[in-house]
Amino acid sequence: MNLKVALCDDNQAEQELLRSFLTKYELGHDIDFQIATFSNGEELLQSYSQSGCFHLLLLDMEMPNMNGLDAAKYIRKNIDKNVHIIFISHYPEYMQQSMHVRPFFYLNKPVTYETFQDILTEFLQELVENETFITLVHTNLNETMVHIKELYYIETENAKKKLLLFHTKNEIISVSGIITDWEKRLQNYGFALCYRSLLVNLTHIHFIDNKFLYLTNGEQLPVSRNKLSKLKSQYINQISSFPYS
Repeated sequence: MNLKVALCDDNQAEQELLRSFLTKYELGHDIDFQIATFSNGEELLQSYSQSGCFHLLLLDMEMPNMNGLDAAKYIRKNIDKNVHIIFISHYPEYMQQSMHVRPFFYLNKPVTYETFQDILTEFLQELVENETFITLVHTNLNETMVHIKELYYIETENAKKKLLLFHTKNEIISVSGIITDWEKRLQNYGFALCYRSLLVNLTHIHFIDNKFLYLTNGEQLPVSRNKLSKLKSQYINQISSFPYS
């Protein structure tokens, strides 16, 4: 499992300590952290251009230029509503204020590895158990975690070779698999077949006519005649009640 982590702290020693904790955790678990470090909230925002850039933010509260709480508020409002946030601070009095951005946890410094390990394990368990995130194994065997909300549709690239293309907000990912298996896995998350080889996320449909559906990103997908009525019904009945909305 590959996870992208943003570590934001103006204290270099604290940065190195948390980085060492992440590295130590990697050694005992089947996980690979891609770590980006920042010295303040402004630096973080300069690299945070779109949702899905990071799976986890480790934010110090007190930093120059922009503190961790202000950065988190901006990210939640303007960039990424789904990213997990862990605040790490010398100031427990900020804990109540941090609740406005729905942090996963608030850690008081100094942080021990034992405490950090426990919280990180809880975070990973939530990702695995909460199917609003799915793990995709690329055809090159790399792994990517994708939020279901960021997935537009799945397309059969080659049925004989069992190859699929996952069209996400930021990239297209080639994955081994069968589209009917993913139809079953995602049936409770607002996905439906619009064509034999296309499984679409209903939340990203702009409108449907008699031959095509039009996605919010401007793409157009064909709709088979025998699936049109059911697809329209699913779209109307379920669009306002998805579990990850």
